Amino acid sequence: MKTNGSQGYKSVTYSNLVAPLIEAVKTLKAENEQLKDRLAAIAKKLGDK
Repeated sequence: MKTNGSQGYKSVTYSNLVAPLIEAVKTLKAENEQLKDRLAAIAKKLGDK
């Protein structure tokens, strides 16, 4: 975040957020896949399809 001059306006440099957001999405996708696998294994043990 930047403060612009004496008027005190604040701004966000959104281009600096792109890489961290992409990494966050990758992390969440991997976690989602793990949870899907766990759910499938539990369903298999219970005899569900």
